[in-house]
Amino acid sequence: MLLGTSLVFAQTRSPSVVNEVVLEYPGLVNREALVELEFTVKSDGSVSDMKTVGGFYEPRFVDATQAAVRQLQFRPASDGGEAVDWPGFRISGRFIVEDLFNTVNPDFSNNISEIENLIEEGDYQEAESKAVDLRDSNTIYFYEYAYVNLRLSEIYLLSNQLFDGYEASLKATQAYREGEHRNFGLESARMRDSFKVALLQSSQAISEDLFISNELDVNSTLVLANTITQPTQLVRPRHIRSSVRFSNWGEDGGDKGSLDVLNSMLSKNALQTGVQLYARLGHISPLLNDYDRFSQQEARIPEILETINGLANASVNQQAPLKSTHRISNGQWLFFPYRRTFAVTEVVGSLESVDFQCERNVIRLAFQAETEWSIPESWENCSLLFRGEDETTFSVIEFPAS
Repeated sequence: MLLGTSLVFAQTRSPSVVNEVVLEYPGLVNREALVELEFTVKSDGSVSDMKTVGGFYEPRFVDATQAAVRQLQFRPASDGGEAVDWPGFRISGRFIVEDLFNTVNPDFSNNISEIENLIEEGDYQEAESKAVDLRDSNTIYFYEYAYVNLRLSEIYLLSNQLFDGYEASLKATQAYREGEHRNFGLESARMRDSFKVALLQSSQAISEDLFISNELDVNSTLVLANTITQPTQLVRPRHIRSSVRFSNWGEDGGDKGSLDVLNSMLSKNALQTGVQLYARLGHISPLLNDYDRFSQQEARIPEILETINGLANASVNQQAPLKSTHRISNGQWLFFPYRRTFAVTEVVGSLESVDFQCERNVIRLAFQAETEWSIPESWENCSLLFRGEDETTFSVIEFPAS
């Protein structure tokens, strides 16, 4: 059971899908696509209030994903043994072109080069505008979607838009799934030109609320460098594979294999940016995970990353409460806790519920302020999905085991 300090909450278990549906690729095979849908699974197992909440696509892919969802059969959510409605169920329709070698189109490559030049010049506002437009209007492959979101995460980090950077980073690293592009070589999809980005140039970049000390060299500068060449012209037959992802399952919150299918330099970029974003937001678990993965790929660790990792470990070892900051965007916010006992404070806006996503076990609790929750020891790989009004901000305090 999930226990509060004074209350035992009614637990609503999520719906489950009881059949399999083939997601058909619609029309001419000339691109990849991602369609993220949200809808309510009614108490009778039917679907209502379907809407598109993200992705990159043409209308035909939305139609194909919606048609597949309408063929799904759901076992409805239950609360105390009684079937209930479950709003906010999300599914991702993923249209994959396998054996994809010539991944990046020239127009995209030219636009990325312009964005990277703007970043180097320090014109973050114009770089953000062009990157968002590129992502929303001229992205046709998952690699491109990942690439532009990684650039956006760096832009947001540099311009101190941390929540937006967190979202862009998640979109980038979740774009690829291990095994979907079976013969995708790590160096087969490349961009052209080169760029340099300076990150975390002062000690103000680290949250004083998170670490037990804030002893950073104000002159510390991390330079990200990437040398990228023209896309290869090798032509291979293209095979189509589409799939439906069920985003309410905890495993969809973060795929450890997703970064591994990007080329090695881009993967390192993502990990470096992730460490810094997570540090400034106070998210210990993904911070330590990204640092470990970066250190496995790169023998030379930038000083700033070592400093962040040292401060994070010192904070954890001190057994003090850990504080992280959050913001609802597009109706929800995903968080990977480091500890099993936590409370939510400093809510500005409205939170509705918290989904405990552990393996395939999803429990939804109505939100109540100033209440302490504990995740059972038997539940593994847990993430927390907060739902509420957009722009709601709040803090999570994680407590050490008693």
